[in-house]
Amino acid sequence: MSSSTQTVASPPTDLARRLLDALPPMVAYWDSRQRCRFANAAYKTWFGADPERMIGMHLSELLGPRLYALNLPYIEAALAGQRQDFERAIPGPDGRVRHSLATYLPDVVDGQVQGFIVHVSEVTQLKEAEAALRRHAEQAIQAHQALKEAQRLGGIGSWEYDAASGLSVWSEEMCRIFGLPPGTQPPPLGQRSHMFTADSAGRLQERVARALATGEPYTIELEIIRPDGERGWIEGRGEVVRGPAGQVAGLRGTALDITWRRQMERARLQVAVAEAATANKSQLLSRVSHELRTPLNAILGFTELCRREAGEHVPLAGWLGHIASAGQHMLRLVDEILDTAAAEAGRLTLATETLTLEEAVADSVAAMALAADAGGLALQVVPSVALGVPVRADRRRLRQVIDNLLSNAIKYTPRGGRVSVEARADDREVALRVSDTGPGLDAGQMQQLFEPFNRLGAERRGVPGTGLGLALSRTLAEAMGGRLEAHSRPGEGCVFELRLPVASGQGPA
Repeated sequence: MSSSTQTVASPPTDLARRLLDALPPMVAYWDSRQRCRFANAAYKTWFGADPERMIGMHLSELLGPRLYALNLPYIEAALAGQRQDFERAIPGPDGRVRHSLATYLPDVVDGQVQGFIVHVSEVTQLKEAEAALRRHAEQAIQAHQALKEAQRLGGIGSWEYDAASGLSVWSEEMCRIFGLPPGTQPPPLGQRSHMFTADSAGRLQERVARALATGEPYTIELEIIRPDGERGWIEGRGEVVRGPAGQVAGLRGTALDITWRRQMERARLQVAVAEAATANKSQLLSRVSHELRTPLNAILGFTELCRREAGEHVPLAGWLGHIASAGQHMLRLVDEILDTAAAEAGRLTLATETLTLEEAVADSVAAMALAADAGGLALQVVPSVALGVPVRADRRRLRQVIDNLLSNAIKYTPRGGRVSVEARADDREVALRVSDTGPGLDAGQMQQLFEPFNRLGAERRGVPGTGLGLALSRTLAEAMGGRLEAHSRPGEGCVFELRLPVASGQGPA
């Protein structure tokens, strides 16, 4: 109050008293000694205190130690002549906590603070409304974050288009799908052709125009082009947004990233085409091979009869020998083609049993000894107990694989070289290594090593063979539960390692 205002410490008139008692806020006057000089009826509601009995009461008696300590800085400031406004939670006699907005107005007379007027309004409902708004805001933020995460996890972006302004709003995931930074303002609706292939851009433009004209929703698959040139696919959905009068006010929709789905569909189609081609090839090879086998057996049979009749006729015997050799080579090729076709068609049958590598290695080495001698090569078997470790394999197919590995090593190793066979074993498998001192293979040749009919240029050097042996050997090894691996570097020869599973409980001692 101004210095001309009289102190309100004196009792109010009856009318003023009735008016003040009728007010919901608490109104009181406390003198400079913090003694009550007036309090309205609201104190009965808030503190359960009789206003008449409060006269002369010290403020600390009303507030209690804790609340008084909290308010003391404001009390002292008011008695120093400074207006105070603050909020406080006040527990009532009924246990209910009321939120209040308090104002302390200094009563200044002739420059001296006589006391201060207290005005305390209840703002509980306002505080509860604020708390509810905060909760709703937090929930909205959480829901927005959850939506963003759901869009990210699902690869679904959302968008809105306002027809009046021509502006669009894209979600963060929508931007990501198109390869744009989050929050990017997309180009106007009619200027996005560079973001799609020509066909997709035309189809999208037609569907959008129809939606705006007729209100018809749409679903369409589109091929997109990102800023870095990478392509992808989306499933776009759109629907109209109508204004208060029912007019078309814009569009909204989603874009689902289906690039992975498209790639899988393309991969499945390629696999289906490849499987069909393989099946047709296998069927053709099988039929052709069977058709070749019949006349070949007749040729070889009659050649053997002619050789017996040739007697001492040396030129004729030599010619017949060439026919027999060529026939045997052709028969081996037919057998390999039949085996390859059967393996590719899943019709390869095995008679798996428990056996050791020792017998198969000995038979193969004996069969290949003449070829090694003719090529001027040393063919050796390194003694090892691993050769006697029982494995699970098909006896005939095991011999076929070892024959192929030794035959290859002998064919590609220059005169004076060495072909070695050794074995090692652990508790799980036995590894049979066939190594040579040939010219070796580079990284590019190693990648093509097991491709059927790929001889890596050996046919140009006059080295006999079909290019099926290694491919078939790997297939047979895998069919027996093992694997065939190769290691080589130019100038260091080749090492082929056949690994077969040890028979149960039969590991090396």
